[in-house]
Amino acid sequence: MAEGGAVKLGMSLDEIIDKSMNGRRTGRRSGSEDMQIERKNSGVRKPATRSNTRGRRNSRQPRSDRRGDREEDENQQLIDEGVAAGEFIKVSGESSTKKVAGKIAHDARSGEPPAMLCKGASSLNQAVKAVAVARQYLQEEGSDLTCQPAFRDDKQQASLALYLAKRKPVSFPKRNVFELTGGKDSDPHKMAGALAARVREQKAVCLTGIGEEAVARCIRAICHGRLYLEEDKVDIKALVTFVTVEKNDDSLNAVRFNIIVESVVDSI
Repeated sequence: MAEGGAVKLGMSLDEIIDKSMNGRRTGRRSGSEDMQIERKNSGVRKPATRSNTRGRRNSRQPRSDRRGDREEDENQQLIDEGVAAGEFIKVSGESSTKKVAGKIAHDARSGEPPAMLCKGASSLNQAVKAVAVARQYLQEEGSDLTCQPAFRDDKQQASLALYLAKRKPVSFPKRNVFELTGGKDSDPHKMAGALAARVREQKAVCLTGIGEEAVARCIRAICHGRLYLEEDKVDIKALVTFVTVEKNDDSLNAVRFNIIVESVVDSI
């Protein structure tokens, strides 16, 4: 398997940085149509959750951003503020993978990477491809990036937040890995059950999706898996990468989510 993937060429990283710096000096939007980004504001809080005291930037992110109707309005207000401050990126199905990846890598170098807000399979597919590209940028500099998704609606469908965290490079096993292959018709709940079972057995596990709908179902499976594992006092993150898989004598590009397991200690 080789990491790699065809990505449409877009704005260069230098242009992204220049636009970002101009936006910070003027306090106005950078002008990108597919990213709503403004200058940083350290006073902006993360979406209200029962985990609010932990801080959005630490390693333990909320497993679901919405816990009830009373919190929904406050959540949305804080998310809007986060978008305006550049702490969140709204990713659509039309977003440029290269541009989003450049923004993620730039912010990771200077501090913390932004979270991404996605809705729908196309949006999720573009977002995770951007994470995989950003990982390639950062790995060349001795850093890495994990992705931790969380549902943003009560129906637990395709409206998600993808929380990113910069970290030192981590090795993932190349052998004896239990692989869950997601298809466009795969049931995320069943995939999550199998994922949680492998984690409880302390086995290395990954999810692989070919095509945007399959990738979206893999992400939703990770979200459900995080909820299933909550009582086990563990949480999971993903290392997103491009791979090539053989299917029916054809070589196909796919997205793989290598699962990283972490123990959870409740806050007092």
